[in-house]
Amino acid sequence: MGILNVTPDSFSDGGRYYSLELACKHAEKMLKEGADWIDIGGESTRPGAEEISLQEEQRRILPVIQELIHRFPSIQISVDTKNSDTAKKAIQLGAKMVNDVTAGRYDETMFQVIAESNVYYVMMHSRGDSKTMMNFTHYNNLIHDIYTELMSRVKKAISAGVHQNQIIVDPGIGFAKTSQQNLIILKNLNELKKWNYPILIGASRKSFIGAIDQSSPQDRLGGSIAVASICAYFRVDYIRVHDVKETVQAIQVVHSIFSS
Repeated sequence: MGILNVTPDSFSDGGRYYSLELACKHAEKMLKEGADWIDIGGESTRPGAEEISLQEEQRRILPVIQELIHRFPSIQISVDTKNSDTAKKAIQLGAKMVNDVTAGRYDETMFQVIAESNVYYVMMHSRGDSKTMMNFTHYNNLIHDIYTELMSRVKKAISAGVHQNQIIVDPGIGFAKTSQQNLIILKNLNELKKWNYPILIGASRKSFIGAIDQSSPQDRLGGSIAVASICAYFRVDYIRVHDVKETVQAIQVVHSIFSS
């Protein structure tokens, strides 16, 4: 899954694709490099990010979705949003997945929108919001607590009419997690695979990599590839990345090693 941030302030590539033409060119590049999905977001979810209006989010991303589907009719688009109205309009334009970092906590109408469609729904574990999430990093048992909290959201979604086959779960690397906790999650991917839902991991260029070697977001390719390789080894279903070409190559090598 290639990341397309149509934002001025995302932690790694904010402002780089903040126009329709630049966004479409970058999406085309990622598709050529082997991305199966393009995940389009209009609001930064990095710690401390400012919330934007619904209208501004839609102004940023809906024209990009419309244009990409016009240029590439077979493209698989995921919309990264916590707003049900944005999700609904993106689905109407042709998006086939909704990636919700709040798992419906922010806007429970999201469940109804997903239930009325046949799109995939990524439910990510998080606590608080962009301003407060790093105040909620205490867990009694990290993996168990993430599972319990996430499955409570999954149950609510299913009770609201979302089909089990639509759901993908994400443990939320970097969201209400310390750097060490992020490493623990990645060390326990085999446990996550027992959750009986497809797993998505989004760890590309995140700060826990920089905590290891003090690198900037743009200098974390090696660490991101290391995470992607671990994910490939454990057969994680979706890997959300900035650097598609290099990640695809790493995944192909890992799969080739273990199928030889």
